Amino acid sequence: MVSQSRVRSVRRAAQSKPGLLARPRAWAQQSFGRGGWKSELVGLAFVAGVVAITLTETDRVPYLLEQRVDRPILARVAFSRINQAETDLQRQKARLTTPNYYRFNDTLSKWVQAELRNILTTVRAAETYEKFAAAGPNRWNIDEAVFAALGEFRDTEAADRFDALLAAVEEGLRHAALVRRPTESERGTSGDSAEYAVLIDGDHEQQAPKSRLWYVSNAQHVELVTDQVVAGADVAAPLRPLFRRVLIDAIDGDEATNRPPQGPYVFDRDRTQAELARADHLPPVEIRYEPGDVLISRGKIDAERLALLTAEHEQYLKVRATDPTLRGPWLRERTGRVSLAVLICAGLMVYAGLFQPRIIQIYTRGLALAMLFCGVLAVNRLGYAFASVSLSPLWSVTSVTAAAAILALAYNQRFALGAAGLLTLLSTIVMRESMELLMVQLSAAAAVVAQMSEVRTRLRLVQIGLFTGVVSATVAVAVGLMQLESTELVMRQAAVAGLAAVMGVLFVLVVLPLIERAFGIATALTLLEWADTSKPLLRQLIQKAPATWHHSHLLATMGEAAANEIGANGLLVRVGAMYHDIGKLNKPEYFVENQQARVNAHSKLSPTMSMLVILGHVKDGLALAREYGLPTILHRFIAEHHGTTVVRYFHHMAAQRHAARGGDPDDREVDETEFRYPGPKPLSRETAILMLCDGVEGAVRSLQDPTPGRIESVVHEMTMDRLMDGQFDDCDITLAELQRVEQSLVKSLCAIYHGRIAYPKVAAEPAKGAVAQPA
Repeated sequence: MVSQSRVRSVRRAAQSKPGLLARPRAWAQQSFGRGGWKSELVGLAFVAGVVAITLTETDRVPYLLEQRVDRPILARVAFSRINQAETDLQRQKARLTTPNYYRFNDTLSKWVQAELRNILTTVRAAETYEKFAAAGPNRWNIDEAVFAALGEFRDTEAADRFDALLAAVEEGLRHAALVRRPTESERGTSGDSAEYAVLIDGDHEQQAPKSRLWYVSNAQHVELVTDQVVAGADVAAPLRPLFRRVLIDAIDGDEATNRPPQGPYVFDRDRTQAELARADHLPPVEIRYEPGDVLISRGKIDAERLALLTAEHEQYLKVRATDPTLRGPWLRERTGRVSLAVLICAGLMVYAGLFQPRIIQIYTRGLALAMLFCGVLAVNRLGYAFASVSLSPLWSVTSVTAAAAILALAYNQRFALGAAGLLTLLSTIVMRESMELLMVQLSAAAAVVAQMSEVRTRLRLVQIGLFTGVVSATVAVAVGLMQLESTELVMRQAAVAGLAAVMGVLFVLVVLPLIERAFGIATALTLLEWADTSKPLLRQLIQKAPATWHHSHLLATMGEAAANEIGANGLLVRVGAMYHDIGKLNKPEYFVENQQARVNAHSKLSPTMSMLVILGHVKDGLALAREYGLPTILHRFIAEHHGTTVVRYFHHMAAQRHAARGGDPDDREVDETEFRYPGPKPLSRETAILMLCDGVEGAVRSLQDPTPGRIESVVHEMTMDRLMDGQFDDCDITLAELQRVEQSLVKSLCAIYHGRIAYPKVAAEPAKGAVAQPA
């Protein structure tokens, strides 16, 4: 009698699944129905996130430094722009034409007057020239004539005349444009092209042409000025040499007394610096542009042109916020972008439902994929929008390459290539970029996915990154040449694209443990680490249950070959097989392969109790896996390698005992549903392969004479039994793949249980010299 569960399984197997194009509603119910409302919520949140990223207001100038344009760029709005180059030129010209300011040197005038008065006082004190000469050194070389001329100013009336004479000398100094040329550090500029200087005397200022200036560094100028001052003061002829010597001494200075050279006018640094600062703050030069004015006709965009385009773009953003004539087209453009983004999101969900249905059925997987896509789009859109205008959009290749590598690690190359292609489309749309960026991103994603078939060492990831960088740089060069860009820009873009691709793969290398945890996967690096027989769990299995280890090792070899045959993950099957029976460590003697001397530990247990012991090794295995930190993906091999199959041996024993008591072995008392493993059924091709390996290896081992024909028959029967029992309903393995797996298993089992030649026994010959015994 066939059980009701088997009838339902056969009925499901006989029905064909509805195609997407033929029955979209049935497909949607089949995909989203299993995931429930949580999967639907994740899908809606994903679309909402992509739309929100696409609608971000921040926008940047769509041009790059050194980019070549082959058509005129017109102003979209009226705006004024400060011509910084012209402003700097005008300010520099103003600085150069700012004159030097000189202030009257009261110190010099007072020193000259004081020195002349001292001379007069000395002359007055000496009644005769002989006493004057004997009084001390004659610093000013005063002879008898000069002494006599000074003696005329002895009385009070003459003293007033001497004061008037000194005042006349001071007045002559005020009109003498004798100055000391300032140094560059004093002036603050490296040049002076002013045509005049400004002389300040108290509140009075006058402009003195440079042609009328005299300089203290020129001895002839000093002599000429002193002659003019003395002559202008109407100094008596005998006194003129004395006055000239005093003036020259005052102007030349004296290092011994720390008197620097100085003229009647000294450089006014504070006033000059103030005038130079005023020149630096001249109003900027503004240029007015009207809508339709040509900003750039054609050619390469240099720094000045880029600044002009930036100013126009900033004004456009301000005007667009209030001007309906500009806002209308902008809204239509945004609507188009959002519509395309939503369609691509829908395409991604359809693609995932067709080729990775577990993303739809298990909401956590869908959430991980949605977060990956939204994260990449947010980084590309917001990072590019808020970055400097000189930042190349090709830096987005970093996030796209990293996402493509993650997709290839988490799923398979076919799905990763399609999903990465859709991601590059979304990235180009949300970044508001052109097809050139799409080509570079797509080539980088394709290059990294094509090499991610199996990554068993970290060095391999580095090699993948370098190769992807070369591919990205090459495509960037090709795109730049196609756009007739300058050689400098092409090389810079190629360097950015190559470096970005390398950084993306290296980023995956750094965050690999986080990726495995987020997507519930184990990379080849992790699997190879857990395949090491020095791991504590495997060492215990080898020591406590060597037969179980031998069985697991056989399944690992068989399963890896079968998985590779259909393009599944052979390494994952191998490592999963090594750990699938670790639950037998708790009670190894209750499993037939570990029983010594054919002692059956179940002989004293009822079939039901024996069944509980057998079923318990799955639960115990999961507990050990969690205790020793086994990767989550390997837990599935422990839980799913029996699926919901029936423990046939104990079900048969229970039926016999029930029949011995006069009951019907097929009634509800011995219903096979009570002797089934708790499951779940295999959810992947890899766990389905292990289920078949586990079943056929035990069945073939029980054969008395495992000939190739018998092995093939047993494998086929076991495969059909699992298929008709519905054990493969929840995984994506196809009938064609099952046939190839069956052939691979037959080949492996025939190699393991191959026949041997029975060598004839040779009768022992009597030793030489032995005496024959009588019959």
